[in-house]
Amino acid sequence: TKIMMTRNKTLLRHQGSNTRDQRWRGVLVRFFGTIGIVGLLAVDSELSLENDVLVAKFDDRSVFRILHDSSVDSLIDRSNRVEIPDDQRELAFVHIGKSGGTTISHLLRNGCHQSVDNEPCEERRWENFPGSAGKDETIASKRIKYYLHTPAAKRGKLEWAYNHTTSIVMVGRNPLERFVSAFLVTHPKNVEVLKPPNWYAVKKVPIHDAAFEDCFPNIEEFARCLNQRRGQNVYNVTATELHHKSITMDCAELSRDIILQKEPFVIPHARWGYRSFLKPLPSNKEVFFIRTKYLWEDWVVVNNMLGSPHNVTVPNSDETKKLNARGELPIESNLSDEGRTTICHFLKGDIQIYISFLNNAVNLSDEDVRVALQELQESCPEIVQSSL
Repeated sequence: TKIMMTRNKTLLRHQGSNTRDQRWRGVLVRFFGTIGIVGLLAVDSELSLENDVLVAKFDDRSVFRILHDSSVDSLIDRSNRVEIPDDQRELAFVHIGKSGGTTISHLLRNGCHQSVDNEPCEERRWENFPGSAGKDETIASKRIKYYLHTPAAKRGKLEWAYNHTTSIVMVGRNPLERFVSAFLVTHPKNVEVLKPPNWYAVKKVPIHDAAFEDCFPNIEEFARCLNQRRGQNVYNVTATELHHKSITMDCAELSRDIILQKEPFVIPHARWGYRSFLKPLPSNKEVFFIRTKYLWEDWVVVNNMLGSPHNVTVPNSDETKKLNARGELPIESNLSDEGRTTICHFLKGDIQIYISFLNNAVNLSDEDVRVALQELQESCPEIVQSSL
């Protein structure tokens, strides 16, 4: 018997069995001819590793030999990378929210919204960066001309900026982690604690508080809304911000519009995701990809490729802890495996773009891409496995 496992399901070839439905110690096996699907392995199953083959013993008579093929190598395709001669590079920084882009933008001479209109930012702004990293201006700061964040996207400036550059520098994060972060940072109870710069504008959106209160008070409820039928869970609410205007919310429709980047107000960072920022980018552009998890390591490499004579200074461990310090929030992630699977399904488009841009990054090695894909597989195994 040969079985290929993923995190949540196992495809198997069972030799010579006409069994249609059998159970072994809590594990359901359904056969379709010689092909079956096995659910999660029972906790009490006996597992052992023999010559890289995982053997699962479900009872005294039934032993399955499982070939665990978790390789993501088939997703690594660097053939579409574009490399621009250094003396011809014109660069823009693409800031996709909740990925770490704000941190890098503070180190950029042109890391402000008006740069896309060729207007200057405050002088020597990198010096306001806390700690040692802001002491000296980096080569990336000197060379990046445009800063493209949500305001630029809303104003339709992306295509214009892409047409005036040869290369982009972007910070990219696992799409599932990015979405969960966007949900949490926009939750009304967390907004009250975090008080982000635009918190008052967020609170002024009429549907904002009602959506979180009535439809999805936490991320697990958001995933459940995605699985509901339209019309199953509808609320009529009164928005006092608009002189008691009545609003009807279909929770299933609203949650799908949010995650599919159609609804711009409830979770703004969800609206402006990978598809919104990167689909307009022509295929002949060079990509520098800074991975959120390896933010400073990749920042050093990007600067070296852009001509830095030495490794740029990055925050030390204590400074990094201070930069990343957030404290406890009233609402944290309570996402279950089932909820994770649902959200990953609806993020499939962003995940495919994320994989594509990892492959196209000129600063990442094959091993860098492999590590990022393996981490993605941990989060969204069904989507990654379907792409193998």
